[in-house]
Amino acid sequence: MGALTRWTRSKHLLILLAAKMVAMVSVQIYTVLQSWLVLDLTGSTLALGTLLMMTTIPRAVLLPVGGVLADRLHPRNLVIGTGYAFALLLVPVALLLRAGGLTLGHLALVALGMGLVTALYIPASTSILPDLVEAGFLQQANAANHVVLMLSFFLGPALAGGLITAAGTSTTVVVVAGACALCAAAAHLLPRRREAAERTEPSGAFRAFAEGLAVVWTNRVLQGCIALAAVLNLAVPGPLQVGLPALAADRGMDPSGLGLLMASSGLGQIVGAVLGGAFGRNGRQVARIMALGLVAGALWTAIGWIPHAVAVMAVLAGAGLWLGILNVVAATAIQVYAPPHLLGRVLSLQHLGIVGLQPVSFLVSGWVMEPFGTPAVFQASGVVLVLTAVVGTVLMARGHERVEVRSAG
Repeated sequence: MGALTRWTRSKHLLILLAAKMVAMVSVQIYTVLQSWLVLDLTGSTLALGTLLMMTTIPRAVLLPVGGVLADRLHPRNLVIGTGYAFALLLVPVALLLRAGGLTLGHLALVALGMGLVTALYIPASTSILPDLVEAGFLQQANAANHVVLMLSFFLGPALAGGLITAAGTSTTVVVVAGACALCAAAAHLLPRRREAAERTEPSGAFRAFAEGLAVVWTNRVLQGCIALAAVLNLAVPGPLQVGLPALAADRGMDPSGLGLLMASSGLGQIVGAVLGGAFGRNGRQVARIMALGLVAGALWTAIGWIPHAVAVMAVLAGAGLWLGILNVVAATAIQVYAPPHLLGRVLSLQHLGIVGLQPVSFLVSGWVMEPFGTPAVFQASGVVLVLTAVVGTVLMARGHERVEVRSAG
């Protein structure tokens, strides 16, 4: 019976990951298509940037609401509902494209809707994982979840170009909408849970969210994991998205060279996520991860001065590997320490730190590079990575101790 239960839960995890892969690839395809349509309609990069902000702002603002709803309605229900909602959002886009009446205003409304839908989907798709696997396999499940996320960033844009060219814009939208609807239908196969917790929920969304804040306020490990996500997403995205293009331009690299630089970090994170799933709980392995973080941060400070592109790619891949491990282990620690009926709210706070600070990272990086040059932004963020390596790995060690206790029980 135990083996049957493990197989059933593994099957549910595979269903979730397969549906998430298709859904995230579909979102990436639509993002590329949206950019193409905006530039085709307006020719303005300012209009494109404004439209992207219209997606990120409601997502950041509404993530706490998504966490509350994930706890109250069960994350399975939100995964299903957001899949259907995203498909419905795209139906008018396909019809307007076929009729030749699509405008920037229509795309802006869809962008706002996408921000709302993703704010509900993000905490639900992570907080459901403890329902699908045994406690001892939770870290491996988080590793697989992160690998799926990173792979979608590679596959989505690659498939988008070929699909748009071969099938046209309106057909591409129909394909994306159909894929999202199929993912929502597949999520009906996932299990239910938390009926008892739902009956004990406080009334009012604000009080419900305040309960999640109170748990984080009294738990140092949760505070550390959320702070870790926030600091990393303040230190890393800006140098990658602003610093690397400037570095490539300074060295006369073409767009394919820039793509290889950026892909190196993503590839490192995929490998790191895989290693994070197998990461041990003893002090020796924690020390090794600390050493990796210290080396990666130290080398990161020198990216602006490293003369050879291959060496820069190696540093980016190494730092990405470390970040991939941290993402997996921090997510596991949150799932272990947070009360099950508050997990969605706690995870929404983590994602809020990730989403909310990325624009700040972009702005600060541009501000630092203007007077001090490209190397300065990598130096500053490298120092932050070194400090994070020390603090973050201590928190991971504590989280692993708790995982071990839960697994033994």
